[in-house]
Order: sequence, then C-alpha cells, then structure tokens
Amino acid sequence: MNLDYEVKTFHNFTIEATDGVNRSSALVYIRVVDENDHSPIFSQSFYSFDVVENAEIGYTIGTVPARDADSGNNGRVIYEYVSEWGQEYFSLDAHRGTFVLKKQLDFEE
Repeated sequence: MNLDYEVKTFHNFTIEATDGVNRSSALVYIRVVDENDHSPIFSQSFYSFDVVENAEIGYTIGTVPARDADSGNNGRVIYEYVSEWGQEYFSLDAHRGTFVLKKQLDFEE
C-alpha cells in the first residue's frame, strides 16, 4: 500500500495489546504529509499571442496557466524565463504566468 496525500490525508485504526488475560486498546492516528511528487503541468503545450506594435507599455499580452497536483506550498507554481530572448520586451509574472509589455515594440526593428 502506498501512502498518497492527494488520495488520503490521514489513516486511523485501533491497536490492542494483551498479556494473554488482560487487554488494552489504543487509537492510532497517522497524518500523511504531502511530498512534492507532482510536476507542474501547462494546460497546453504551445501558446501563441498577438500584440499590435503600438500597444502601450503595461499591456497584458496573455497568460500561460499551469497547475500542480500537490497541495499547499508544494503545489505552488513559479514561472521563470529559460531563455533570455523576450525578457527585454516582456515581463513575466512569476506567480500568475502572465506576460506584460514592458518596452515599446517596433515592427521595423
């Protein structure tokens, strides 16, 4: 039997001790602590957004949602750039996965 916090967060049962004549029982409660055993998953494998070149700085371009099946802090998703490309023009909200325009775009560049 595997313990999985996402399936069941606790187990309880009764145990008994005996000396052959007398008995005593106790209730045992075991709390399962969540382990960070799930990876974040994006809702799509590819995202595409359109933005006009005269969009104002601060314009929200789009969001790339991901979720993690773990609970509590283990289920918190943090977004970050892997490549440097795009960081000059777009800020990425590390907690929501939202891209915002931070530098004016110029189609001719």
